[in-house]
Amino acid sequence: DNATTTTSMNTTSSAPPPSSVIQGLLDQMHDMGLVDDGKNLEALEASNWSLQSAIDILLNDI
Repeated sequence: DNATTTTSMNTTSSAPPPSSVIQGLLDQMHDMGLVDDGKNLEALEASNWSLQSAIDILLNDI
């Protein structure tokens, strides 16, 4: 069951999350001092909306 759920989640995770979720991610990034929403959104999209991966992308860009 878990494998099916994970596969199902992976295939649908490419769609952007609801705007309230995106805003929550941006708020968390702002709290960490990452305040450029343009770059933050690009990193979030590139990381398939993973906060940790987006932060890694941004920090590796510095």
